[in-house]
Amino acid sequence: MHAVLTAQEIEIEKYYKRKQDFESLSTNMMISLKIQKDDGLLTSDQLFEIETAFEKVEIAGGKGRWKTALHELNKIGLTVAVTQELIDSIKVVIESYILESYD
Repeated sequence: MHAVLTAQEIEIEKYYKRKQDFESLSTNMMISLKIQKDDGLLTSDQLFEIETAFEKVEIAGGKGRWKTALHELNKIGLTVAVTQELIDSIKVVIESYILESYD
């Protein structure tokens, strides 16, 4: 027989899952960007610029706070490396996750 989880235990499980899910998103994004750098589509400076621009997004998401990550994403300014296309591609993933995973 399975123990019944309390509301707090359920929220704790959701929180840890959100942290893991964001870690996966972040890892996949960084792998994609590194491949682009290796293929000559991004310079090391551009990669650093992207990493720096998304730092607050990654911090919030890494703590399981996807809504805060979205808020931080919306504050990022455009540059040569940080394009609207890049921001929009990440925004779609975060917004979809929030719709599917939050009550």
